[in-house]
Amino acid sequence: MTSGPNQTGSARQAALVALVAFAFYGAGVCRFALAGDSSVFYIRSSLLLLDGAAQTHALFLFLAHPFTCIPGVGIPFALGIFAAFWGAVTVGLTAALARRLGGSSRAAWLVSMGLMVSHGLWFHASMAEVYTLNTALLAIVLYGCVRWVCEARLVWLALAVSVAALGLSNHMLMGLSLAVVVGWGLLTALFRRQRLMPILGTMVVAGLAGLLPWL
Repeated sequence: MTSGPNQTGSARQAALVALVAFAFYGAGVCRFALAGDSSVFYIRSSLLLLDGAAQTHALFLFLAHPFTCIPGVGIPFALGIFAAFWGAVTVGLTAALARRLGGSSRAAWLVSMGLMVSHGLWFHASMAEVYTLNTALLAIVLYGCVRWVCEARLVWLALAVSVAALGLSNHMLMGLSLAVVVGWGLLTALFRRQRLMPILGTMVVAGLAGLLPWL
């Protein structure tokens, strides 16, 4: 487990990796609508049209709206930059995860750069879609789970549960991640012979906090 100067160095590396990825993805963002873009997102994000239906991807629309308000920037380009931003966050968090799992600085660069140029992430980091926001949320969930395993601090499990629950307002498939995180939290607690009630209570509160957009 890293701490002190090493932890600071890992955070700086993750930030630098994210900047490199954002420059890489941002350079490929088209200023005009692409065939794979969702035109519904153009309208709903610019006008901030939110409702309770799952398929509206409310979290994406809410976070993308400020990008569409940038003066002189067209909506397709703004949403492309938005997707590139979250793709870069995903890559940066991957570097942080690699260091947290014991990898060297060089290994973290290799893993994160490999993810950066992977077809799936690269493809979706330049179009108006919800997927890079989803990968960033998943990376945060994974980071929280790893810190929970390493440190047994409930704050990290709460982070993982709340972000997974919040992700439901971006894409319903995050419900699978939420179920896995809850099961993972309970299993690790059983292996450690920890009291289950405080852990269950923490996960319930964290899950409800993440579900606030639905309440």
